Amino acid sequence: MLSQHTEPREPVQVDALLNGTQPMEGDGSSNMAKKRRIVEVVDENLQLEHVKPFINNVSLVNKTGPQWSRVLCGSFTVEEQEPDFSYFNDRIRNLWKAHDIEIEYIMKKLKGFYIFIFNTDEGMLDALEKGPWTIDDVQIVLKRWGPGHFLDKHKEDKKNPVWIRMYDMPCGLWKLDVVKIMSSMFGIPIGVDVHTRHICEIGSHTAEYARVLVDVDTTRDLVDAISVSFPNSNGYLLSDLRIEYPISRCSFSKAFDHTDRNCVGAKDKANKLNEMHLKKEQQDTIIKVAVAHDQDLVEQIGKDIYFDLVDHNKVWSFCVEKQMPFNKVKEEVARAFGVPVECQRFWTWAKRQNHTYRPYRPLTRLEETKSVGELRVAYNKIGNAEAELNLFLETTVIGPDSRLLPPPHISKEDILVFFKLYDPDTLQLRYVGRLFVRSSETPTEIISKLNEMVGFSPDEEIELYEEIKFDKYQELEFGSCVMCERLDKRSSFRSSQIRDGDIICFQKLSQIEYKYADVPSFLEHVKNRQVVRFRSLDRPNEDAFILELSKLHTYDDVADRVAKQLDAADTSKIRFTRHNYYFKKPESNPIQYRFQGHLPDMLRHYIQDYGIMYYEVLNTSLPELQHMKTLRVAFYDATTTKEELAIHNISLPKQSTVEDVLTEIKKTVKTDAELRLLQLRSNMIYKVLTPAATIEGIDDKYWTLLRAEKIPEEEKDMGTRDRRIHVYHFTREADQEVQNFGQPFFLVIRVNETLAAVKVRIQHKLQVPDEEFSKWKFAFVYLSNVKYLQDSDIVSHPFLRTRDNDLLLPPYLGLEHTRNTNRLQQLGCLN
Repeated sequence: MLSQHTEPREPVQVDALLNGTQPMEGDGSSNMAKKRRIVEVVDENLQLEHVKPFINNVSLVNKTGPQWSRVLCGSFTVEEQEPDFSYFNDRIRNLWKAHDIEIEYIMKKLKGFYIFIFNTDEGMLDALEKGPWTIDDVQIVLKRWGPGHFLDKHKEDKKNPVWIRMYDMPCGLWKLDVVKIMSSMFGIPIGVDVHTRHICEIGSHTAEYARVLVDVDTTRDLVDAISVSFPNSNGYLLSDLRIEYPISRCSFSKAFDHTDRNCVGAKDKANKLNEMHLKKEQQDTIIKVAVAHDQDLVEQIGKDIYFDLVDHNKVWSFCVEKQMPFNKVKEEVARAFGVPVECQRFWTWAKRQNHTYRPYRPLTRLEETKSVGELRVAYNKIGNAEAELNLFLETTVIGPDSRLLPPPHISKEDILVFFKLYDPDTLQLRYVGRLFVRSSETPTEIISKLNEMVGFSPDEEIELYEEIKFDKYQELEFGSCVMCERLDKRSSFRSSQIRDGDIICFQKLSQIEYKYADVPSFLEHVKNRQVVRFRSLDRPNEDAFILELSKLHTYDDVADRVAKQLDAADTSKIRFTRHNYYFKKPESNPIQYRFQGHLPDMLRHYIQDYGIMYYEVLNTSLPELQHMKTLRVAFYDATTTKEELAIHNISLPKQSTVEDVLTEIKKTVKTDAELRLLQLRSNMIYKVLTPAATIEGIDDKYWTLLRAEKIPEEEKDMGTRDRRIHVYHFTREADQEVQNFGQPFFLVIRVNETLAAVKVRIQHKLQVPDEEFSKWKFAFVYLSNVKYLQDSDIVSHPFLRTRDNDLLLPPYLGLEHTRNTNRLQQLGCLN
């Protein structure tokens, strides 16, 4: 649309303008060249008048002259083989002239298309139906042109007219109606060629194939064969028809009017892929170097991690180019850690077969002369797939002043071992240092060094354990997921298969009985512990208390811990409910009493474990409740507000009836009125439950709301011609789809009652202010079809054509308005 302010001017006489007597733009004697203007054509004469510079009249845009109704646009299937325009103009005119098709004008190629203007409608239709047309063995695809069509083959809609061939057609199928039905399997049929039409009309003989012009949806997969069954003397005959598309198709856009070579979308995709490859190549020239040292192990072990040594995502790192010599990296480390280059020794890391990640071996002097990229290539050959280069910085510090020394010489007999200390009294595991041990030594020979390392007396008796592995993916049924074995202090490190990067945990010998007395039991505890946030089912949005439990705990273990926390004497009266991960609220059904599983099974909703569990303390034990059913029922009447609406939990034996439920509701809300029980789904009344129905079969899933309500007096006094209808609130989204909300209700309408009278009763029932109610619209809605009503319409008339009892989704009187208009309508959020 255009918008520009202009002053009105005198009408321009078209005849004078064409004859040269009217001043043209640019003439100094005229002000016509001052500004651009928008004009509209006056039907009575050829006079042009000034109009406001804005067009919002769609009918004006769509109104085309008769000459534009006889226009086709076309393009070659292989753009590289398009002929010269003058040559093409002569060839296509002669080709069509031979088929008695008169063409008035051919416009040169515009954005991939030629424009053909025909003298008559018949000529245009013949050009469409008598095809396909080829120029020098290259097919030209024709399609209708009209308002809203873009002359850009890559911005066109996703449909292309294509001549298809249907082979192996039996004689009985050569009928125009049958061909039309079969070709509808591939798209929208437009027409058949002359030969196919002749055979279908005369029926004197058949041909190898039938040729049909079909508007094909290029977004869908093409059908290359169909099966047709039709009756014969022996019953039914099944015939398979082979389909052929004689022109090429772009494999990227799926269109027929161009090929892969000239597809703009394919070229754009190729350009994006090239950019991605270039970016990846640039990324491949940069390597992240992560350096861990002793202080990282001290800060992380026992706090962030317990297994292995360090999380490399939390250590100091920097990015370098692949070509950078490793000696430059050592200079960067010297600046970052204050460790002179001559005092540094770097170890690479390796992922072992048991999925642990440990220091592997030190870099040699020759390797330190190489580039970072070369080191990473060698690093990845030992089972590492990381893009970065992870290193461990070994430093040697002695004396009270922490003096740095060059790293000591190590031989093939020396093994780098890391040590952790466990204290069962405080339940702490911490990193205490590392040592080079000789493979021929025994643990007994280094006990004094370990005691000195942690401040124990030199003769303190300690136990040593090798931390071998842990499997975080191992299921509970397969036993322990932690492997930590006692180390024989009399066996050599070689015989115990200790190697570089191994971890030894040690602790004091103690006669005191602890809950987790040794390193293996503590690591099992750490691996299996689970923090659970418990919430009362009555207050599902806030934590009541938090417990640290074990993944090995059974239902009874969890119930005992919760009962102790709540100071409850009977664990059988505590009921648990899972957390619904998707809806962020309790599931509708509680966990079965004495559930046969472990804590993760009690927490898991599908594959998600959110660490939340709901509880409720009942008056009746769960074994007794197994023979009962609990229904969550909302009580509603015309004066109920959102704040006052309460959900009542009604527990009754499974063989109880709806009448029994309503009796309990009457006692709870203290009313003697006659009640009924409704099932609501998606803010619509799904069912009115009969009083004699048993509650065992009532669907009480979370998408269903049970609502008890008083039966209005107007329903008790219904006449024979009165009708009870459903009334729902709704709004329409941008796509015109009907969205119901709020609390639905029943309304009795009289036989000749107008909408104006019904509106008065609805406004009084819902207590909606006048100003707000005046914005509401009223409609008859059936299966998402909306028919708006006027005040003078008889409301009962549209409902007479249907019988509500026979319909799963009966029609209703729809109240269209915004969602936040009235407190009563907002009750629909309970669904």
